[in-house]
Amino acid sequence: MLCRVLSQSFTIDLNGRRVILPYVAGLQTHVTEPWMNELLKQVLDVKKGCFWDVGVNLGQTLLKVKTLDPERDYIGFEPNPTCTSYALHVAELNGFTGCSIIPVALTHRSGLGVLYSIQDSSHDSAATIIDGFRDDDGHQIARRQFVPFYDFEDGVELLGASAENVGVIKIDVEGAELDVVRALFSLIQDKQPFIVVEMLPTNQEGSERYNRQCELVHDLQSIGYVLYRIQHSANEPVRIVEYQDVEVYSDVELSDYLIVPKEAVVDITRMTKKEV
Repeated sequence: MLCRVLSQSFTIDLNGRRVILPYVAGLQTHVTEPWMNELLKQVLDVKKGCFWDVGVNLGQTLLKVKTLDPERDYIGFEPNPTCTSYALHVAELNGFTGCSIIPVALTHRSGLGVLYSIQDSSHDSAATIIDGFRDDDGHQIARRQFVPFYDFEDGVELLGASAENVGVIKIDVEGAELDVVRALFSLIQDKQPFIVVEMLPTNQEGSERYNRQCELVHDLQSIGYVLYRIQHSANEPVRIVEYQDVEVYSDVELSDYLIVPKEAVVDITRMTKKEV
């Protein structure tokens, strides 16, 4: 990956395309999680339709999607106003088209909520809307800010073609995965998108995290979805392994999953036969 300084920004070569990573008010995004880039190459090839990014942060996934498939429509949801502003700037500076970012936490109710950060940072990627979610990790809350919550059903008609043609949903919301899936449940059941989701370690059976993951898995399996764990490590190809039941684990590297309708299992089997 090549880079050079451009004013207070960097340019990089990502997926054969030149992109600019601006430096704005102390913020600068980076291309993280190379395994996600490799996974999305395969997923976007198999599954067409609008890409939904639930948990945009500073636009890390936005950069991957728009360099892998510039013509694909992208819609992001991000409650942190600092992150929303920065990601919109990334999209504008790079001339990304078909790109919208909605400044809300996508969940099962509309109203005012709280975003809890464990870092005293305006763009903490570990921030969560779930009160007490970080207690099991021993983290103290360093910052709280009010953010808007959005019930998908309250304004689905405003999304128009983005909702009618959803193909892939990425969910990275630090413990609020169940809330997102339940907010979108009718849409998922109807449109059958692929879902890429991070579910952080359960730590122990019977914990709040464990129970929420069990409910999420049960909800999706009840409408015919099949779960795969995404296995990734440095200098190794990404592997996709079928995953049946929630288990107790503490390794954060085991937190990433690809969830697809059973009709797409043949596509996933094809993916697993080559290096992702």
